[in-house]
Formats: sequence, structure tokens, C-alpha cells
Amino acid sequence: MKTHWGLSGMALSATLLYALWPAPRPNVGLWQRTPVTKADTITQTAPFEQLARGGFDGTTTVEQLRRGADFGMGTFTGLDGEMIMLDGVVYQAPSSGVLRVATDAEAIPFATLTRFRPERSFVSPGTLADLAALQAFLDSQMPDQSQILAVKAHGTFRTLKVRAPRKQARPYPTLAEALKTQAIFEFTGVGGTLVGFRFPPYFGTVNSPGYHLHFVSDDRRIGGHVLELSAGAIVFSTETVEQYNVTMAPAD
Repeated sequence: MKTHWGLSGMALSATLLYALWPAPRPNVGLWQRTPVTKADTITQTAPFEQLARGGFDGTTTVEQLRRGADFGMGTFTGLDGEMIMLDGVVYQAPSSGVLRVATDAEAIPFATLTRFRPERSFVSPGTLADLAALQAFLDSQMPDQSQILAVKAHGTFRTLKVRAPRKQARPYPTLAEALKTQAIFEFTGVGGTLVGFRFPPYFGTVNSPGYHLHFVSDDRRIGGHVLELSAGAIVFSTETVEQYNVTMAPAD
């Protein structure tokens, strides 16, 4: 097991982000009604660029991640499926298509996690024809693209397409190469929860800008990275995140 390098002096914080990309906060009344006494924080295990280059060896464990978070996503050693953390439970969505609860000892090379404390809730009107429509609706409710958003959404999905990467062996390929063999699953009429984030355009290689959503079904049998969907009314909860900490894993 590799050891973390904690970058306390190099963590991306709200002070740095908002100094470089200043933007007014929407919904001032909301912030006045619910004063924040501690900055909401995302903790990320390794920069995304490291995963993209084939950094698939675990650097921390499920147990360690659960100590400081209850919500988020990632993957497992060898890029063995998708990881989803919901309500403090860590699930693995493997290429077999059968969702399972991960053990505390399992190793994680990459994860983006937070303690989810929703600040806004709203319901989508009518039908969301596809994933682009869902993202556009979220942008209409939370238009400030300089903000980091944690997003949780629950409903019944008329159609749903998810993926799970197949476990890779050393020497590891790049992420792009590995995903050429990913397993893809399609479902209809499935209820469940979306877990994800929206990252601003300036994030570059630290994490992938835009939306990244994973899915867990209500019966905890189905999960994965969301590729496409359609739905009726969906209940959304969102949280803006002011602080972003990245832990650098040592390179081989």
C-alpha cells in the first residue's frame, strides 16, 4: 500500500479559487438563513490526470475514505468498476453489472468525496429528455459556473445507460484505452439516486470540468457511471463547495 502525500500547503481552497475567479454568490437570502460556520470541503485522492495516465494502483482504503466523507465517487485498484459513496456506504459497480457493498480493506486509487449537506432542493418540471436536458436544468437553477457543485438527485428514470470499466492488469493502459473495453448496461423504469459533481471550466487536469454523475438503484442492485438517461420529475439537492483538497499519491 502506498503512502499519501498530504499537500496542506498546496490544497485548492476557496480563498484561492475565488480570488482568481471572483463571482457573486446567488441566493443571498439562503446564505443569510443558513450561515456556514465551516467551509464545505471536497477531498480528492490524486489528481484526475494521474488516473488518466493509468495510475490505477490504490493509495488509500475504503475505511480511510469513510472517516471523512459520506458522498462521492471514484474507482478501485486496477480500475475495477465504478465507486459510489451514498449515505456513507461505499458501493462497487463492477463490469459484471451486479452492484455490491465494498469492504473496508479495498484499495482506492482515485476518489472525489465530501460530507453532503444540501443547501437547496428543487424538482424538475415535466420531462427530462436526456442527460443534456438534466444538466441544462441544473445550470438554470445553479447558473454560476465558477461554483463547485455537489449534486444528489432521486427519481424514476424512464431510460438509463451506465458504464463500468473492466479491471485492468499491469502494465496499466491509459484511462482512454481502458474504457474502450468498458461494460455498458441499459435499463428502463428504474428508480434510484444520482451522485455527482459539477466542476468549473478552470479545473483543467485536477478533475474533469463539467458534470460527472454516478447512479445507485433503490434496490441496490444496479450502479455505474451515467452515460445517458431520460426521466420525468426528479428531486434535486445541491451543495456549493468552497474548499477543495487534493492528496498527491507518489508516482512509480
